[in-house]
Amino acid sequence: MFMMAWRARVQCRSSEVKELVETESEQSDSSRLKDPADNMLGPAVSGSEDMPWSLPTPPTHADQTLYYVCTGHCGGFADRLIGMLSVYVLAVVTGRSYRIFWSDPGEISNWLQPTGAYPWTVEDQPEVNVTLDWMGNCVEELKTVDFSKAHPEQYIAIRSNIEILTSLQSNPLYRSAVSVWEVNAWFAKFFPTLFQPTPRVMALAAPILNAMHNREVICVQARVLGKHWPQLPK
Repeated sequence: MFMMAWRARVQCRSSEVKELVETESEQSDSSRLKDPADNMLGPAVSGSEDMPWSLPTPPTHADQTLYYVCTGHCGGFADRLIGMLSVYVLAVVTGRSYRIFWSDPGEISNWLQPTGAYPWTVEDQPEVNVTLDWMGNCVEELKTVDFSKAHPEQYIAIRSNIEILTSLQSNPLYRSAVSVWEVNAWFAKFFPTLFQPTPRVMALAAPILNAMHNREVICVQARVLGKHWPQLPK
């Protein structure tokens, strides 16, 4: 599901960067990992069995923190997943802690909970020094800027539904840290490592998952008019 959401929702690439990313999957460069869907349990590069296949993590408690925030319109579910990954990767390369505050149209805890790999939850809406709004906006400066110098604030909130990995891969300061994997590999590894469905979601999904057992499945997403997401039954 996460891979499909990624491929359908990538935004804000120049034609040059888009061409570069689209051809990466055709390369056999041993410094990159192939699509993690080929092998979710270990290294996906032939001949590189000793390459670590663990998600890089930012410090759990640092003097500075980046928050992914959603307190109003933040796009659909795929938009939010992309935004959460973008802020996470930025926290990794800048050495800041990472947290999520998602309160609309309900707390993120209605749908997702931590796996225990990283403590991304917060109790209340954080008090921040500055909020960066990256909703639908290409952040061209990330290709060249030293983010830590440009934004030295202690607590930064970011609203985002855009992918910034390709921009960071163009930045000499961060290229080596984010280019060990292809963009798709980051996306596929991030969510299973940090998130798991809540018991309520799993209870609703159980009949469907049981019916799908050992069967080929075609998934269809239907969009309906309206401003609010359906709420889970209590």
